[in-house]
Amino acid sequence: MNSSSLVCLLYSLIAFFATFTFGTMYSGVNLAGAEFDSGAQYPSHATIDYFFQKNMNTIRYPFKWERLQPTLSGNFDSNELNHLDDIVTYITNTKGGYIILDPHNYARYNGQIIGASSVTTAQFSDLWSRLANRYKSNSKVIFGLMNEPNTMQTETWVTSANAAIAAIRATGAGNLILVPGNAWTGAHSWTQNWYGTANSVALLNIVDPGNNYAIEAHQYFDSDYSGTQVECQSPSIVSQVLSTFTEWCRSNGKKAFLGEFGGGQTSNCYGCITNAMEYMKNNADVWMGWTWWAAGDGWGGNYIYLLQPSGTVGNYVDRPQMAYLTPYMTSQSTTAKQVTTAQRTTSQQTTGVMFTTGMMTTTYQSNTYAINCGGDSLLINGKNFQADAYFTGGTTYSYTDAVNGATSGEQALYSSERYASNDGDTVAYTLPITSPASVDVVLKFIEHYSVISEGGRIFDVEIEGTIVKANFDIFKSAGGLHIAYDLRFPAVQVSDGNLNIRLISKVQRSKINAIVVTPSSIRTTSQAQQSTTGPQTTAQRTTAQAQQSTTGPQTTNYDPPVC
Repeated sequence: MNSSSLVCLLYSLIAFFATFTFGTMYSGVNLAGAEFDSGAQYPSHATIDYFFQKNMNTIRYPFKWERLQPTLSGNFDSNELNHLDDIVTYITNTKGGYIILDPHNYARYNGQIIGASSVTTAQFSDLWSRLANRYKSNSKVIFGLMNEPNTMQTETWVTSANAAIAAIRATGAGNLILVPGNAWTGAHSWTQNWYGTANSVALLNIVDPGNNYAIEAHQYFDSDYSGTQVECQSPSIVSQVLSTFTEWCRSNGKKAFLGEFGGGQTSNCYGCITNAMEYMKNNADVWMGWTWWAAGDGWGGNYIYLLQPSGTVGNYVDRPQMAYLTPYMTSQSTTAKQVTTAQRTTSQQTTGVMFTTGMMTTTYQSNTYAINCGGDSLLINGKNFQADAYFTGGTTYSYTDAVNGATSGEQALYSSERYASNDGDTVAYTLPITSPASVDVVLKFIEHYSVISEGGRIFDVEIEGTIVKANFDIFKSAGGLHIAYDLRFPAVQVSDGNLNIRLISKVQRSKINAIVVTPSSIRTTSQAQQSTTGPQTTAQRTTAQAQQSTTGPQTTNYDPPVC
């Protein structure tokens, strides 16, 4: 077998395994304690280590608003802020995971409902403006607006939520936001109206200028869905309970996150949790992830849903419910793992969330982005492309034209775009990067505008202050209209904490369809081979491009081998 055939076989095997390793993007646990009325109990680094060793990647961190901000619209308490900074840094930098900031206040401050009492929406917005300003440069910090609003008008909550979202985006933060509903944000009651206007009606009015949010639901499976009983209902209820909410999200273009769920040590609860995990996995176009309720160093050992291990550091013993979750951990999909090149070659076939860009398959890690420019979030070949975010300037547009030359399954990425608002304008993206770092950048383009021909749209592509592609003409490069075309830029060096991409209009208006960024350290076998054997010859590239009408878009670098 020659080297080209071997590379093709490796690609086929990787793509095959990728289809079976995908799950939800975020998997984790609520580490409660900082919200306790009796006194804050902050999660220890040892506890965080335990859950990451179990292959979780996300911590929901409940805290008490009054403790962090003792005076409305006032400065944060320095001691509480130090604790919060420590937890954020340890989870996102040291462990490479995600943290969800959760003001665990039920849409209240000192018992007063936000927007319906002396506690104003402006004061709630001030909380989030301060948090966003502090953590906006860290894309691994997720903003959970509020825990379980309840016993209030749903419209009042939506008004407060929109004000907080606007305040967050006004800081320039592009972070993912989680938006709960009224009535303890239960998925089972999403379309009901016993609590006032149904969440399914009122939350259609949520507005996010950054278009990067998900709906946070909570769902327990005991007899009254309250999460207060050891026993669960029959496992057969799970799809019934989750399906109405899921279909609402899908039909309205929303993503979902299960912020709280749990069950006791019973066979029914085991069945309910397993069915819920399978349901989310099978509906991953909607469900982004989940966090179990609950764990934390401050819990007593008898709480019915406790996931905090017993024993001592170094001798922890799993709670029985850990076995419910273990098969569904996201594992190393978002957490950088130091492995040798040889280990990476084999482990990428069997672990982690995998995604395919053209013929190249990669493990999803930190310093990784997949953005559907100008469009909503999409699930493409087992990879979550987030809704358009991190941009400056431009306008969005979508097309229904056929897409040619794209990798199978990726056609939808070329149906929306962000383009410069005026001739001569620039479209820019600024992606937070844990630096110094070396990243591979893929920019995806297509020319759908029917009046454009060769020379009709020309712009420069600038990355990190350097023109990396001058006078780029999509039509000319792709060979016509409606043909996907990718530009690949390997080993881009980032030293200032942000990857800066600018598309500078020269003729007509610059545009882009999608962005994929991955750490250079996880380049695939094909890329490593090309870096040592040199670029393809003109004849080789011509042959490869002829093949790409079925295997993927044309590119200007790192073309896949001809299989």
